[in-house]
Amino acid sequence: MKNNIQEDYCSFEVSKLLAEKGFEIHTSSAYSRKGKLISNLSHSYLSDGHYIYVGQSMMKIKDYMDEFHGGEQKLYYITTHAVAIKWIRENFNWNVEAGYRIIQKDYRGAVYPLNPSGEIHLTGVFKTNEEATEAALLYALNNLI
Repeated sequence: MKNNIQEDYCSFEVSKLLAEKGFEIHTSSAYSRKGKLISNLSHSYLSDGHYIYVGQSMMKIKDYMDEFHGGEQKLYYITTHAVAIKWIRENFNWNVEAGYRIIQKDYRGAVYPLNPSGEIHLTGVFKTNEEATEAALLYALNNLI
């Protein structure tokens, strides 16, 4: 039995594109603008701004980025594939999915509009479901939204 299964998270490229399209779901991990992984974040929203907890310290997000990330003012929050897919579906009416092809024994990514007469966009052939999902997310964010 395989019981060490984990959630699949979006890559830096997908996280950056999500942010550019308006994704602002704050999570406990993010990438800096240069792609550096920042983990164990927690957030507070007080009357004088957005604060972030780093270990036991609380500071304004701007001060944190100035001090630890060379003044970069943007975080690209890391989310799961499932949340990214749902966010795209609910905000832009595109469905993103990957599926296994039994005869070919491979995976394909697909992106299609929620209306039944829309065009299906295939994203290629991949060895894993996760690769196909990531490719479908990239395709949707780069070409359709």
